[in-house]
Amino acid sequence: MGLTNFPFGVSSFGVPLIGSGNYTTTGNVFFVDSGATNASDNTSSGNKEVPFLTIEYAFGRCTSSNGDIIFVMPGHTEDIDGAAAINADVAGVRVVGLGEGRNRPTLTASNTASTVTVTAANITWENFYIDTSAVVVVNLFVVSAADFTMRNCDILMADSTEQAAGFLLTTADADRLKFLHNYVDSTNAGAVDCINIIGTNEGMEIGYNYIHGDFSGAPIQNPTANVALNVWIHDNYIQNDNAGEHAIELVSAVTGVIERNHLVTDVYALAMDPGSCKMFNNSWCDSAVDTGHVSWPQPGVDSAGAGDQPQVAHTGEVFFVDSGHADAADTVGYGLSPSSPFLTIDFANDQCTASNGDTIYVMAGHTDSVANATDLNLDKIGVHVIGLGEGDNRPLINLITADTADCAISAASVRVSNMRIACVTFDSMTAMMTISAAGVEVDHCDIEMADSGQQADKCITTNSARTYIHNNIFRGSADDGLSSAVEITSTPDGVRIIDNNIVGQFSGGGIQCASVATNVEVRDNFVNNTATGVAAIVFSTTATGIIKDNMMVTDAVGTSFDPGSCMVEGNKYSDSGFLDGGAMDIPYGMAAANVAGFVPTNDKFLSHTAVTTAMSTGWDNPSTNTIFTVTGDVIVWAAWMVVGGTAITSSGNTGTLELGVTNNIAVLQASTTVGSGVFAAQDVWSNGAATPGQDLETSGAGTIVSGDGTNIIATVGTADLSAGVCDFYCIWSPLTPSATVVGTTI
Repeated sequence: MGLTNFPFGVSSFGVPLIGSGNYTTTGNVFFVDSGATNASDNTSSGNKEVPFLTIEYAFGRCTSSNGDIIFVMPGHTEDIDGAAAINADVAGVRVVGLGEGRNRPTLTASNTASTVTVTAANITWENFYIDTSAVVVVNLFVVSAADFTMRNCDILMADSTEQAAGFLLTTADADRLKFLHNYVDSTNAGAVDCINIIGTNEGMEIGYNYIHGDFSGAPIQNPTANVALNVWIHDNYIQNDNAGEHAIELVSAVTGVIERNHLVTDVYALAMDPGSCKMFNNSWCDSAVDTGHVSWPQPGVDSAGAGDQPQVAHTGEVFFVDSGHADAADTVGYGLSPSSPFLTIDFANDQCTASNGDTIYVMAGHTDSVANATDLNLDKIGVHVIGLGEGDNRPLINLITADTADCAISAASVRVSNMRIACVTFDSMTAMMTISAAGVEVDHCDIEMADSGQQADKCITTNSARTYIHNNIFRGSADDGLSSAVEITSTPDGVRIIDNNIVGQFSGGGIQCASVATNVEVRDNFVNNTATGVAAIVFSTTATGIIKDNMMVTDAVGTSFDPGSCMVEGNKYSDSGFLDGGAMDIPYGMAAANVAGFVPTNDKFLSHTAVTTAMSTGWDNPSTNTIFTVTGDVIVWAAWMVVGGTAITSSGNTGTLELGVTNNIAVLQASTTVGSGVFAAQDVWSNGAATPGQDLETSGAGTIVSGDGTNIIATVGTADLSAGVCDFYCIWSPLTPSATVVGTTI
């Protein structure tokens, strides 16, 4: 009986449907299974019931460029026992291994000269387990034809007894070769390379592979004078455990793109030799330590030279700190590599040379406990402390025990990057970081200022020129105790506080300057002060500079910030009690003393009332008509009337018309006599007059109207109105939630 109830298969429009995979073909379909008792290499075999015994024989039964498929059954084994033991010499054949894991069909190289040769174009080889059983196999796959694809194969190049020197060797004719989604394991010594690019082939793609081994050459390499073109090497994990060797080594002027690869070697500078390829978003990790990755190479650099270190170009010394490493010690002679790091940042700083451009790399997961003011003092000019890792795995400076414990920076041009700094185990810490030298930079740090029980008084204080604090997160709690996240003291010039996220209950303000600082730049920060009645940003009256494009959250706009004598532009405010209400502009060009009286508004709205009944009815002297019904508190920016197709007139031309509110009936439009021709058809009544094209201004622009029974009314005086129709308009903004101005038809 056949595999299904359709022993001769199923086809659609003449095309056979094979299984559930992407195996549609109009060509021949053959099966190979060494485990079948009736398998044989003869012309009457090759179907599922009586399969071929070998892949080599199956190739001989295929037709060139016919779309033929060879299915190789789970558990099949085939010995590659010499040169060209399998010769893929029929164009357009697809060899598909069936099964999962190590139950996939297996190819075993049992001879030093064992090879699978690919001499015909458009061959695909997929889903095999490939192993070696000879001591040294030179190159298992040799490709000398275009458009060969190998994908989804599990390749064991080396174990404790057998090794392949190389796996895949190309020639100049192997254009557009693809090596995709393969797993290569060669962790025992003996291999030279996984892929050796020989010749001037073009369009090769190597992508989505895991390649890990001890390669004396490089996992991917090419020899001198073999200039492949338009190579694309992308999205691979490539690790070479051989000391001092590359992960990718293209020694010729190979062209193309190398992008998004994760490279692991023992030396940063030897991660890759890219030839003449362009590089995007590649990263490197040290094979000897448990650390996060870093970019390779530096942005704008075409490669890394001998002795280069990750991320930063420098001329000084490089030290490593890692409290989690078993061999870490604060001993001279340590700290020169991640495998023998210093134990503390302070000791590493002591080994630095001032003004030498020295760098201290602090490894992911490191913890530095600072118990007093002398435990950590960055006092060497120009030192850069860089934390490695991401999120909460970044290194931690933990301030403990004493209220004077801090991370002091007393030398100029020091930079601290990508660290976590916490003060949650001791209450009332005076300051977490004290900056007392010019040109200090603190960036991309996560600073935990308080939890439910412990708080620092201040986080960062600086009295020094050109301090640059940017892209940090300051996290406080909802408890009392914090004074400020950043405080400027003394009279520094050129302090910059940019693009920080600051949240906490600050009694003095999230960003505070109580001194005569000059040329300060406070820009693009988010500052949320949960303390009642305290500003997000507070400057003394004589501090100068610019406060621009900040987002401030407090309980009242009047206490959102005090800019001192700084210029202000583009700042926004959100009410901490109504965070779903959107942000509002904070006025600039307004004296600081007036900000407290500023009432924020959301969008402006237009309301309309139409008077369609002749004004000879209901517009008697004296009378009032409700033009707009007001609910809640609003601010009226402008209110005006447009005369319709019939002029408005009054008895004896002596009637008057006013627009306002109860007890202030002319606040929006002053009393105007309705004389002959004054309110002609299509005139606009605004700004105390009625003419065509009148400016939309009123003497009451910006009038606050409270909706506690106070509506917008029109009042007639002196004489009755005798004719006319019109439309009233009002531009307004809400001051209280759900406030409205509603028009009607009269």
